Amino acid sequence: MDRVSVKISATIANEWASRGIHDVVPDLPDWDYNGCVLQLPLSVAREVLADCEFNGNSRSGPEDMPPGTRRAYQALAKRLRKLPGIGDEKLAPASSSPLQSSTSIALH
Repeated sequence: MDRVSVKISATIANEWASRGIHDVVPDLPDWDYNGCVLQLPLSVAREVLADCEFNGNSRSGPEDMPPGTRRAYQALAKRLRKLPGIGDEKLAPASSSPLQSSTSIALH
């Protein structure tokens, strides 16, 4: 199964903990509240992207979201959309080669 490495900021990690992200993305693995890198299957990364797009949207997302938290969701969504197999279904890896099965991103 193809996986991606995703660095989760402390802002996102704490937001997830406070709102119960497992209700929205049940297959999300446990994370460190200080930030961490998660190895996610593509299907879970797509669920995280959908969650980030909703929470990062100032028009249709939560009204009481602090601006810094909203920006953290927007930044994670932007980076997730750039990953092959996440933002564009046509870019999904066609091979199970170890060289093509893992991609990394970093959030600052």
